Amino acid sequence: MKQAASARQVMLNVRLPQYLKQQGDAVLGSNKLSPSKAVRALYQFLAEEQRLPECLTDQRTDKRKQRLQLLDSVAGIVELESDFSLEKLREERRAKYSDLRE
Repeated sequence: MKQAASARQVMLNVRLPQYLKQQGDAVLGSNKLSPSKAVRALYQFLAEEQRLPECLTDQRTDKRKQRLQLLDSVAGIVELESDFSLEKLREERRAKYSDLRE
């Protein structure tokens, strides 16, 4: 999918918080990369791989799936009292730790 070097170039404008740009520029600078080179590398990856890099996928969803699988694997190990209530447990915890909130 590589295009000829004479291919027409375009310009991107990106809005982001100033602090984020400063922090990102610091990391790029320490690695001797310009923001333009970093964006070109991202687009090159997208064009060649035809997928998002792992850093742009929803990793939280993957971690949530892993936690759910772990919970499923231990389901039934702990027996709860017949009168167990999540709300009752919350109230007990609130009462026990209420002095920490003040």
